[in-house]
Amino acid sequence: MTGNVSLLAVSRAAEKLVQAEGLSWGALVEQASEVVVFGSRASGMETRGSDLDVLCIGSGKRLKSDRLDVIWKGVEEVESERWLSSELAGHIGAFGLWLRGSGQWKGVLRPGSRAIDHKGKSILSLAYGLHAHWNRLDPDYHRKYLTVIRHDVQRLQYLTAGLPVPPTPALDKRWTAEPSCIEGFESYIREMDLRGSRVAEQLTRFAGLICRGQLDSGAGGDRRKLYRESWRG
Repeated sequence: MTGNVSLLAVSRAAEKLVQAEGLSWGALVEQASEVVVFGSRASGMETRGSDLDVLCIGSGKRLKSDRLDVIWKGVEEVESERWLSSELAGHIGAFGLWLRGSGQWKGVLRPGSRAIDHKGKSILSLAYGLHAHWNRLDPDYHRKYLTVIRHDVQRLQYLTAGLPVPPTPALDKRWTAEPSCIEGFESYIREMDLRGSRVAEQLTRFAGLICRGQLDSGAGGDRRKLYRESWRG
């Protein structure tokens, strides 16, 4: 057992999902020098619809389906500065379950500015796209994409603090369990370096919608009205 997660149970789940894709789990493991399960299943926080995320070190082809995502990285790649400073490497190093190999590279992880810059740009891109298409989207999609933005801002907070980013269910748990997380969210966005960004105002407005939970009340038309009024306020 690692924490509350059984390595044997995770390994059996991975084997079952890989075989469902018509491949051999045994052959995949033998082909890789390291096999690491990461994400919600590695932390015991998976839901019924969660997929299984697997990192393999070696030479292989990515396998992605609705229930399984197998990523391959070369031996030299995981020793590179680009990998060692990435968000994904930091997450796997802190929360991954090694089914094979030792993961020596996780001892030299060093969060870098590239990951922070990439996450910031991703947030601005999401905000721009949501703002541009807001009136054509159903309220359920409003909620969905505002949640995506919220998750990415939370991840950025971890990255800028030099901390590994936890699985998405852990972000949701903290959001609902710690009032200080919500209280600091809007102010954090306002303090982001958004100079020169054409979506700076939109993003701060979205932060207000996220924090005040305005999309949880009223019918679809009322939600759009609340959004329009938030711009005038």
